Amino acid sequence: MKVTNIKQNGGKVVEASVEKKGNNKAFTYTHKLELETAGQRILKKRAISAAEYIEIESNRHDDMKTLRSTRICTMD
Repeated sequence: MKVTNIKQNGGKVVEASVEKKGNNKAFTYTHKLELETAGQRILKKRAISAAEYIEIESNRHDDMKTLRSTRICTMD
């Protein structure tokens, strides 16, 4: 995965993911990085544009699967 525009303070990238939330053509995109620094894991999140989301998704590993979830809420 290609990572751009993120400053890393000497940490090793343990996990990287992108997230797309929303509906009806109104989405927000988030890039998440989990870094390991001095034995601690740090989660960094940043908002990205749709173009950045598409670029990152096009560079993903072929052996990885996409996780999809749907949240259902009921009101009493």
